[in-house]
Amino acid sequence: MNNLRSQNAFAFMLCGCVLLSATGCLSGSLATSSGGTDGGTWSIAKRQSIHVGETVEFSFVLKKPLSNDSIDAGGIADYCAFSIGGNRVEAELDETGGFKAEYTFSGVEDGAQIAVAASAFSTQDDRDFMQISGKWLQTESPYNKPDRRVASASVTLTVYQSIVRFKLPKPEDAYDLGTGKLTFRCAEDRLVSVFEHRPPRVGFEISDENADGSRWVAYLPTGDQLNPTGTTEVEFSIYDVAGNRMTFTDTIETP
Repeated sequence: MNNLRSQNAFAFMLCGCVLLSATGCLSGSLATSSGGTDGGTWSIAKRQSIHVGETVEFSFVLKKPLSNDSIDAGGIADYCAFSIGGNRVEAELDETGGFKAEYTFSGVEDGAQIAVAASAFSTQDDRDFMQISGKWLQTESPYNKPDRRVASASVTLTVYQSIVRFKLPKPEDAYDLGTGKLTFRCAEDRLVSVFEHRPPRVGFEISDENADGSRWVAYLPTGDQLNPTGTTEVEFSIYDVAGNRMTFTDTIETP
């Protein structure tokens, strides 16, 4: 009899959790397009690395109670608010039943720690915030019922900056410096070309000759010029005044 009562009690609690899932039993999962994806599309690691200037996609889904299975948020949540380093980005429910947003991390510094939180909400009256002229303004009406938070999740992003450096040995004929080109070879045959720094164009810099006649090429790539994870092949090519083409290659690690 006691076992039967225990089973009935557990079934009642489970049923109640499902029925009242919007009040707290549902959990959320926040994933990014950066970090180690193990060959997949999204990373759910709590701590991830992003490159300066990288454009990162975020995905937030609801999870079943006592399960890792995702569920369609339709009828449960209407929108998701992403707080990205203190900046607010809202996303509507998409056709997959989840929420996606995109953010470019420009103006961030190497070593910075950026907190990202996502919360799905059910709209009650008017939305709590409205974006007007690029600014988020909170609804101040005392008659407006606040939106109900359904589920939340968070990750911490660590910013890093790659450095490209090539040493050009002293040539037999002088380098034709204007012919220099950096090429980043990314996944899916995407090629990114960068040329010498000439404001307003941002590019690599070539040093004056060293004592041994060599030169240094240096460049700080942005995240959108690299693969988000794994490695990126980079090539520097240049001609000398005799028309000979020389190439130098390296591999950049992108964690």
